[in-house]
Amino acid sequence: KEQKKEQGRKREKIKEKVKKEKNKRKRETQQVKQEKQEAATKGKGKNNARKKRRRKKREKQENEEIKKRDKK
Repeated sequence: KEQKKEQGRKREKIKEKVKKEKNKRKRETQQVKQEKQEAATKGKGKNNARKKRRRKKREKQENEEIKKRDKK
């Protein structure tokens, strides 16, 4: 009887250990996913800002050309 109790305790400990390991891995993968996502959005923001600046520059240039044409 004592032996069975002891085996049950050991089994429970092993189950707990496995559960903790699984959760640990889950957390790690979740963190990696989040970091990747943040990095991706960061890059996109930079690109958008760059595009915006270029668009402004292009529009300014087009406006100047139109003004020059109108003067003539």
